[in-house]
Amino acid sequence: MTRLVRLERQSATATADIWALAPIGTGRSGVPVFRMKGSGSDRGSRFAWSLILKFCTNFGRFGHEYAADDPSWQRESLLGQSGLLDDLSVGLRPARFIDAHQQSPTEIWLWFEDVGDHWAENWSLERYRLAAFHLGQFNAYYAGRPPQDHWLGRDQ
Repeated sequence: MTRLVRLERQSATATADIWALAPIGTGRSGVPVFRMKGSGSDRGSRFAWSLILKFCTNFGRFGHEYAADDPSWQRESLLGQSGLLDDLSVGLRPARFIDAHQQSPTEIWLWFEDVGDHWAENWSLERYRLAAFHLGQFNAYYAGRPPQDHWLGRDQ
């Protein structure tokens, strides 16, 4: 955990002392998603930290099994590692990708920054309008120049 906390805090001296794991739901594919919370220290100062852990496997929706080397089930990991989302200057900003760990040939653990869960509560109509506007900006970012990485979905 210390390695992940160091990546998240961007500090070579941070340590993770105590942590706990709690389920927070499933992703669109039905895979489990967890919040890992803990405390740590860095140069004598205590801090609280939190990360999101998502399990990705080669089993897709409706029981479809992908080959271990099929990039379709690995897209989220490949996207996080690609840097394609690192410098989006407009619109929606995804949770920062922290790390991916290949547990087996058919399972990857993905770690993301925790953006919290209070932001989604009780949105006004104005907040939905702003979110739609930001989503449009995000979708237009690569308009006319889409990335050509072979693992990105096409014609889905």
